[in-house]
Amino acid sequence: MSANHLDSPLGSNDEHSEFPATELLNHGVSPDALALIAGDLGDAAYRVDSFAENLDWIRRISQSGTAVTLVILRERPGDPPEVLVQCTSGLKAVSDEHQSMEFDLPLGTEPLARGLTLRGSARLQGVIITFECETLGSLLDGDGRGSVLRARLPFRLYRLQRRDSFRVPVPSSQGVFITLKAGFRHLENLKALDLSCGGASVLVRAPLEAVHMGKRFPAAIVKLGPHATQDVFKVDMLIRHVRLAPPGLSQLLGPFPTPPRPAVAPTVRTGPGGHARPAGGPASRDAALAAVGALLQPELLQLGIEFERMPTQLERNLARLVNELGVNLITRVRDDR
Repeated sequence: MSANHLDSPLGSNDEHSEFPATELLNHGVSPDALALIAGDLGDAAYRVDSFAENLDWIRRISQSGTAVTLVILRERPGDPPEVLVQCTSGLKAVSDEHQSMEFDLPLGTEPLARGLTLRGSARLQGVIITFECETLGSLLDGDGRGSVLRARLPFRLYRLQRRDSFRVPVPSSQGVFITLKAGFRHLENLKALDLSCGGASVLVRAPLEAVHMGKRFPAAIVKLGPHATQDVFKVDMLIRHVRLAPPGLSQLLGPFPTPPRPAVAPTVRTGPGGHARPAGGPASRDAALAAVGALLQPELLQLGIEFERMPTQLERNLARLVNELGVNLITRVRDDR
């Protein structure tokens, strides 16, 4: 069947995309799309083998209106994949009878042929769904541009369940570090005490005013893995809990860095015989802030941190690490009995 004349049982070929999240990823490639292009859909343990369960997840994505990250590739043996489309889309409809589904495409998309590789990912109530399938071609609008893409139901689907409440201690050899704010030594490379799929607990020696409950740290940094092999991700973080840490944990931290002595601001004179006054500008403001910081009393604190709006790759890596640490913990407890 020609892609120019697809007989779709699911929708009309004269409808434009009305899904608000449908857009080309023009400003670079998102981490989600990069993982899909590389074919990283998930570990074998997360694969759903039941066709009925696959179909149920696809229906739930369609019914929820959840945005789906799509990449469409032309693959040839021996050559790197050619990326034809990267976009966010909506799963419009699912047909049990025809074993197919339809996605919105950005307006102006060139017609897409049958037999291309389609990979997608979506977040659905704390569950990450990734899948791979084959295209059946695109429906054309009146201008001859593709607006709706048909595809077979997935032949590969992975379900990654986030378990935010499941926390595991992090061994010192694992190397999980948090930087809340770069440039502040007491807020950099904080070692995670425990970890979950949605956050971490860290120890910090800092003024309470600097890390109070509800404080947000945009573009904070998570490092997973030991030494130079660390995966580094930027993510917004929220301080959910703050409590005084037991004094015995102080050995896990070095001494609190001494704040720099405030620089003496340069002075200017108003004229002959005039009175000297400090010069204004950023240098004087920084000196004033440093003087205030020197008066703040650092405390040994344990912070509960929530990771907000994580990239899919970080969610996957956290889930894998938490699962591995959990299995190791259970094994150690069992062996000690």
